[in-house]
Amino acid sequence: MTKYPAVKGQSNMASKHKITTYFSNTTTYDWVTNAAAEQGVTKSGYLEGLIRQEMERNQEKTIIKSGIMIYEVYTPKEQSCLLSEQFELAISPLDLETKRNKYYNDMIHESLNTAVYNDFYGEVTKKYIQLPDSDYYVILLKTEFEGRISTIKKGSLNLAYHVIYQPFIITQDLWDKHDGRYDFFNIRYLRQTDLINKQWERTIPNRYVGVAPIFDRKRLGNDKGGFFIPVLREPQAWQEIINDKTIQKNLSPNKDAILGVTVSSNKERFNLKGCESFKEPY
Repeated sequence: MTKYPAVKGQSNMASKHKITTYFSNTTTYDWVTNAAAEQGVTKSGYLEGLIRQEMERNQEKTIIKSGIMIYEVYTPKEQSCLLSEQFELAISPLDLETKRNKYYNDMIHESLNTAVYNDFYGEVTKKYIQLPDSDYYVILLKTEFEGRISTIKKGSLNLAYHVIYQPFIITQDLWDKHDGRYDFFNIRYLRQTDLINKQWERTIPNRYVGVAPIFDRKRLGNDKGGFFIPVLREPQAWQEIINDKTIQKNLSPNKDAILGVTVSSNKERFNLKGCESFKEPY
């Protein structure tokens, strides 16, 4: 007979936490009576032991379902960059407002990424960051954006903005330093609710055991979320990474990628004023 952790020393005195149990047949009653006698406890003590064991099992299940490991804050070696620029947006020829919005949003996204790319390779790598001689990948993470749309002349809009981006230079030394588990190629933005929600698996795939928050000194606003590096359950060797077709697919021919905030991000991260101009058909 399986022995359960019964509550020993159970008193026969009446308790305010009392539940009277009636069994539907003598077989079950006799089984409980014999099991309690075998363990040297009262019948009520034996039943309480069973209940406590079930409570512990349920608690373990909850931890398994909702548990996600939060690792130490990761501080990038490279300094974050602030880029301030402006550019013109050609007026959309589209009549439907939803199509006009998509037109402008796509144009902003492409222009912003191009500006970040040119700033990093045209200015930052020449003055502040020296790229390694060995194999490396570059991730440019846009962490904050603040801009304003204004009309400068008929047929054209102007966007003046500030964008903060964080470069990551991924080398084999950096990869091995974190045991091949820090997936720098899939950095993502997470809210507090994403981490405490029991359904966090919907946001974070099962191949990850946890996330490492990236040190982020916000300059343009307040936000309760942040950017995180997913941590792999199983380590991957550097040679596996550089030959991974999925990763190669997400990178440009120059072995880099631009991630981070977009026009769909929350206003604490992507704050664009003057969007009402997009509603005008001109």
